[in-house]
Amino acid sequence: RVIRQPRNQGPSAARNAGLEAAATPLVAFLDSDDTWRPDHCASVGALLDRFPEVAVAAGNVPLIMYLGDAGLLPPPGEAVDALPWLMLTNFVPQSAAIVRRDAVRATGGYRSDWRHAEDYELWLRLAVAHRFARHGEVTVDRGSH
Repeated sequence: RVIRQPRNQGPSAARNAGLEAAATPLVAFLDSDDTWRPDHCASVGALLDRFPEVAVAAGNVPLIMYLGDAGLLPPPGEAVDALPWLMLTNFVPQSAAIVRRDAVRATGGYRSDWRHAEDYELWLRLAVAHRFARHGEVTVDRGSH
């Protein structure tokens, strides 16, 4: 199903429209210049099955993996209080995230007045009330410009 916006209102409005149209409890995002590896949805989604208290689960992209060596990534495969980690860096790339739709909607969704870092801002708001989980492997390849 294709959802069309009447005019370009930015990524936040498009993502919010997708969240409203979705009928599933979990929603994953894929930006047009990124690709999921074959096991992305199954392996990252399994974290949400394993931890019902987690609102956001994320895989990794190759460029973020070095942050683990620097101690900037939360431990993989655990439900964590993400706020302290998010204050260090955004370890949740948009295309690597799978979210609980109700949690995102209850938080107000993406701020449509933001065109950059809108995902990071949402993660920070979600982290105040919810736990996050991170998969330990790369599950998304990111386009670079």
